[in-house]
Amino acid sequence: MPEKNVPPDWFIAIVSSLWVGLAGIAGALVRQVNGPQKTWAHRIMEWIAGALCAIYITPVAAPVIHHTLERFDMISNTTGLTPETVTGLTGFLSGALGITILECFIAWIKNRLN
Repeated sequence: MPEKNVPPDWFIAIVSSLWVGLAGIAGALVRQVNGPQKTWAHRIMEWIAGALCAIYITPVAAPVIHHTLERFDMISNTTGLTPETVTGLTGFLSGALGITILECFIAWIKNRLN
């Protein structure tokens, strides 16, 4: 008999996307700590970009990072690195590094056009 209190799959997908997006926002915040001073509008746009980068990059990058950490025996219940925490770590890194990659790409396009 199936359990009656299991949330539907669409709800789980939305909640996990929100958590990954929050990790991306945290990555963008940490990236801004040592960066140049920016306006609040620019900071908020970076937070949104960090969340979007995390939401779209994490499903692709998380299995790669999980496999790499598993190869070095870094994933177990005793180390604290579980597949769920690897997903959060990937979202955090995607938020921080995704913005940097986007800024480099935009600068490259501007240099090509000038």
